[in-house]
Amino acid sequence: MKKLILPLKTLLFVFIFNCILHTSTVKAQTDSSITPVCYLVNVGATYSFVGYSTYATFGVNLKRHQFYLGIRNVLSKSYLYYTGPIGGKLGWNYVISENKKTRSFVNIDYQNSYNRAYNPRSIFKDKLNSVHEIFLSNGLDYKISDRIRIGEKMGVGMFREILNNLSLGVKQKNFGFNLFIDLHVHYEF
Repeated sequence: MKKLILPLKTLLFVFIFNCILHTSTVKAQTDSSITPVCYLVNVGATYSFVGYSTYATFGVNLKRHQFYLGIRNVLSKSYLYYTGPIGGKLGWNYVISENKKTRSFVNIDYQNSYNRAYNPRSIFKDKLNSVHEIFLSNGLDYKISDRIRIGEKMGVGMFREILNNLSLGVKQKNFGFNLFIDLHVHYEF
């Protein structure tokens, strides 16, 4: 348990520092400036435990809340040796403050990816490896036009990896903490 205390303190410090930095850059206006109900399409890239990945999501804005769901594709070389490094992404944003150009928000993000186990002898074709990641992050969006926003999210989280090691004939389970960086563009309609 003592081994977990230092990483948890470090991750918590990074998250709190990030929240203070983002919130201080956006001076809040009245609730009338909050984006009304609308739909959005979001594309972006993330860096986390699995490495680099891209995603496309569809979402809905409900005043201060934003919900999204979509697909994710892992691009990192460590996962390209397997087939099918694809998965899902879903999340929730809560807008802390917003003005005409910028918006600061807190985010909970869940990502997963699945791929077939590396199996050169074609035994156990049905075995899948998986990675599940969940993050708590803070983000900042900048409005570049009436409908288009660019932004970033940074945060902390944890992962769980299930890896079928077919050469040893065992299923390995890994758990740990990691950081999360996300760059995105979204279109509201």
